[in-house]
Amino acid sequence: MGRPKPALPYGSTTMVGAVVASADEAELSPVIVVTGFHEGPVAAAVGGSAHIANNLNPERGNVSSLLVGLDALDDPVGVVLLLADMPEVRVDVISSLLDGMSASAFKAGWVEYRDGRGHPIALSVSSFDDVRALRGSKALWPFLSSLSEEDTFVVRVDEPTPTDVNTPQDYERLRRRAVS
Repeated sequence: MGRPKPALPYGSTTMVGAVVASADEAELSPVIVVTGFHEGPVAAAVGGSAHIANNLNPERGNVSSLLVGLDALDDPVGVVLLLADMPEVRVDVISSLLDGMSASAFKAGWVEYRDGRGHPIALSVSSFDDVRALRGSKALWPFLSSLSEEDTFVVRVDEPTPTDVNTPQDYERLRRRAVS
């Protein structure tokens, strides 16, 4: 992408700034932003109430960043995992996930969009030991798939999955929607 994705402009802020603003509006607390390869530019783009935790080994994959985030929390009951390259996740979706977290004895929850499951993801403290044992770049979804129905909850949203910015074309589509 030529520069750190989370620090790319989005509306009147940055992609990560928009995600933090949504987390703040949904009353997530504390908000921890885990940085990696581009700590300085990403930390400068954060804004809001977020605290920064740096992943010193980002080459170990996204689970390593999740573990850094867990380690940055004091006495958590759970976490909501938002991605800095998905700034279109709506506050009401995050709030619905929070409602599901507080209404059930679960290990995890996620959002099911019209075209498949996606972020955000909620993890209760009862799942943290299992999550800490995960390794690799894409280990979280297989773990979530292994859980029983009794251990999970799903928030259903009748719209497409928000854009996950992975290419310059994704970013341009996102930017066009942000200004329209």
